[in-house]
Amino acid sequence: MAKNEESMNIEKVTQSYLRASSLIQQYDYNDTDYLDLSGLYLKSLPEELFQLETLRVLDLSDNSLDHLPEEIAQLKDLEVLRLSRNHLKDLPPALARLDRLFQLDLASNQLSQL
Repeated sequence: MAKNEESMNIEKVTQSYLRASSLIQQYDYNDTDYLDLSGLYLKSLPEELFQLETLRVLDLSDNSLDHLPEEIAQLKDLEVLRLSRNHLKDLPPALARLDRLFQLDLASNQLSQL
């Protein structure tokens, strides 16, 4: 990869991460239980995300996530988690601690087993 292309990719990822952080900071804890971070080319998730304990629906589809952190278990009210069209190879055991989760979309990932 050319150095110029690599710099553009780093800038794109940084901008996407900052956009996601901004969306999380705008999250209204009282009026919203849905957060859409789809299509932001995220390679990792902002730590602020895991403070949204009342979140019920989280859309992380169409990103570049290759793993899901254990901190996902902090979202105890999560009912719907959309992770389609990422690069996930495995899932963290912490996912099993999301007792209210009833919809998990993992389509078009690189999972070899569940």
